[in-house]
Amino acid sequence: MVIGWVLVRTRHAVRPLLDQLSTVPLAIPSMVLALGLLWTWVGVRLVPVYGTMWILLLAYVAHFLPFGVRASTSALRQLHPELEDAARVAGADWLTMMRRIVVPLTRPTLVAAWTLVFILALQEVSSSILLYTSRTVVLSVAMFDLWEAGNLSALAALGVVQLAITFLLLSVVLRTRYRQALL
Repeated sequence: MVIGWVLVRTRHAVRPLLDQLSTVPLAIPSMVLALGLLWTWVGVRLVPVYGTMWILLLAYVAHFLPFGVRASTSALRQLHPELEDAARVAGADWLTMMRRIVVPLTRPTLVAAWTLVFILALQEVSSSILLYTSRTVVLSVAMFDLWEAGNLSALAALGVVQLAITFLLLSVVLRTRYRQALL
């Protein structure tokens, strides 16, 4: 959201570079991105990220950043800047303006973007296969391991669990949006 706000609301000279950098992960295959993260973090002793869930989180954030940035920029383009100006005139600082005005008005778009990213991340196996350890196995890697081992019944059961998680999330999101539309 912050990157989207900088892209839409500011006129800084760094804005075109930030726009290009936020879309670079679309051009990089996820396997190459994971390999770059692996090479970067495997030797760092100061912040031990390799072998933890944090490196998987970094890979997912880097890989799916363009989806969030594009969703937030489209939501912010629909929001008139005068609402933010009114908040500033009323004495609100930037954080208060974002928390009380911008985020509540762009919440449906942000929830849709988070839902899309969740579904895509649930299936991401390319970067996860390089970055997981025995302590950080994710669902997509577990399904790949079951497929490789030829354990089709366990694979089918885990696939049903993945579908159930996805449908549960989608039903919660749709029910919440339906209730908000009625109010």
